Amino acid sequence: MNALHDLAHNPPSEEAVRSFLRNVPNSVGGITNQVCDIQFADLKHNGTLSLVLGDDGGGTADCNYAEIFDKSGGRIEEYFQVAYIGSPGVEDINGDGHFEVIVDTTGAYEFVGRYDPSAKHPYSETCCSCEEIWPRVYAWTGSGYTEVSSQYPKYYERELESVKKQVAAIDEFEASPKVSASGARAPAQSAPGFSMEAHWSSGTVDGSRTGQEQNQQILREPSAGALPAPEAAAPPNENALDCLKAEAAKIERFVGGPRDAGMNDAIRWANSNDPEERKFASDVLPEIGTTEAQRYERTLARDSNPNVAGSATEELKHWGEPEKASGFERSP
Repeated sequence: MNALHDLAHNPPSEEAVRSFLRNVPNSVGGITNQVCDIQFADLKHNGTLSLVLGDDGGGTADCNYAEIFDKSGGRIEEYFQVAYIGSPGVEDINGDGHFEVIVDTTGAYEFVGRYDPSAKHPYSETCCSCEEIWPRVYAWTGSGYTEVSSQYPKYYERELESVKKQVAAIDEFEASPKVSASGARAPAQSAPGFSMEAHWSSGTVDGSRTGQEQNQQILREPSAGALPAPEAAAPPNENALDCLKAEAAKIERFVGGPRDAGMNDAIRWANSNDPEERKFASDVLPEIGTTEAQRYERTLARDSNPNVAGSATEELKHWGEPEKASGFERSP
């Protein structure tokens, strides 16, 4: 950590990291084709740097393996999980000199496109899905890298504020005269490694919710370094809005907000004519987990669309079970 040219401030080239991976026996990333998010930090608080990186694990997806390498007693220890390194990836969240690793896992997803049930192919100009992103915080706890998300509520509160700004930007964009007049939508971004064939059917979910205000929803803001210059700024990605609303509501519940935060949106998706929105509702409702959410899930299990009904039925089998996240495993 105190070396003259320490790797935290003088990181090696990507090719040097590739060479390292190729030469570590039994490394999960030993045959990797893509490397990204290379960072060094004193994760163990012992003055020795750990290497944190994302790679494809020898597969075809983009950097969907999160890995940590430690040097210990002349040995190399490798820890990994199937997930994406978050942004910023490594951070001293509390400013106490202890670094944590942030990993992004995915939850509910939705196929997005222009929807016209009267057309031969109900979806046109389709390109992508959006995914609900859930950041998890990991730290060295003496014997491994353990999730410690609940110990960092301030981090999630900051995430919440960041997302609020993004949702406000999307709302402002959608309300602008230019968009209202032209109907133009923002270019969408595809989620890594996901595609899905959509089938249309009609159907709504029973029940309504009146006299309640819509929960305020939010969306993560990109880091300042990733923002384009003002004159080249692209319009917000409206296609991601549903997933980011679900993410926002999940953060609200996590930091002690209402247990049913996001329920109004979930009901709207469940009652949609778009089967992909109903399928999305079936993914989100178990995260809310209330009795009301379960009632809507049971209705979706009888949906006329087999994809929706199958998703809801599967979720009901595991209703109430604690959410299980893949943690960092130690490689042999």
